[in-house]
Amino acid sequence: MEDTLALPDAWRRQVHPRRGGTVVRPFAADPQAPERAGRMLAERQARVSAVLAAPSTTDDVRAAATRWQAGEADPLGAAAVAVITGQGGVGPTAADMWISGHGLRFAALAAVAAATLLIIDDQAPRGLSGTPFADPGIRRRRPGDPRPEYEPALPGLLRVRAAFAAASDPTPTRSSPRWPATGPVTTCTSVPPVRC
Repeated sequence: MEDTLALPDAWRRQVHPRRGGTVVRPFAADPQAPERAGRMLAERQARVSAVLAAPSTTDDVRAAATRWQAGEADPLGAAAVAVITGQGGVGPTAADMWISGHGLRFAALAAVAAATLLIIDDQAPRGLSGTPFADPGIRRRRPGDPRPEYEPALPGLLRVRAAFAAASDPTPTRSSPRWPATGPVTTCTSVPPVRC
């Protein structure tokens, strides 16, 4: 006789959904997410502008965030604005907004980009970057940067993961003729990886 693990229903809610897994719940992006994200951005627009204008903000992140705010679909810009408005983290609201407004591929690129970003004041002495005297900017993480105990981008990443787990199979893959030959994914994979 073979033993079979039977998960109690209370435990099933704690299992992270994965493609091909036994616990894949239907996914629907929150229809209120774009409105909620817009309100959060309106409330924190002064902070977004200040962080983007700070000397520690790198030019590529500043340009991408500016393009996103101007209405272009830029995953790095979307990630930067979400990290700033989320005060360092990206939650399910941003992920749902990206999924419903730009699709699952865009949301995945933005969620991964958010995990590489850090709000920090490179001009402040070490240990004082979180003080009221700091002028934090946003840039990609570098080796030696402080790492939080809890990854602030994780809630957004998990939301995108749940959407991927529930996605239908006709989504184009790299071997599919519908997969774009160039674009952010090709660019991301052609650049040597940065260790954070």
